[in-house]
Amino acid sequence: MILNHIVTVLPNIKEVDCFSDDAASQFKQPFHFRNLVQIANERNIHLSWHFFATSHGKGVVDGIGGTGKHLVWSAILAGGACRSAEDFIKIEKKKTKKVILIEITKNNIDNSKTKLKNIFKWQKYSRNSQNAFS
Repeated sequence: MILNHIVTVLPNIKEVDCFSDDAASQFKQPFHFRNLVQIANERNIHLSWHFFATSHGKGVVDGIGGTGKHLVWSAILAGGACRSAEDFIKIEKKKTKKVILIEITKNNIDNSKTKLKNIFKWQKYSRNSQNAFS
């Protein structure tokens, strides 16, 4: 869903670099790499995934998320109301233009589940995928 947003905003994009922490949990997920290949092929883009060491809430991404939470919390303390993910995003968008949030709805998730089931029905599970990359 995030890539859908990126491709909508930047239709001529050719390469996307993704960053996340805790590589071990990604390698334990047997379908993660199959999904990355599928996304890259569908969108005709070069997709790279980079892993940071687990930061336990102290990494750059955690700081970005914390900043958004702080901005929304400040708005609530000033009398604003935040009762949903949609409210959170609206408040955050009013407070800053530097971080882009997109709402992922239950409908988005259900549609993705259906698509992923079709992609993964032929995927074989590898119990040792983590060991292949260590």
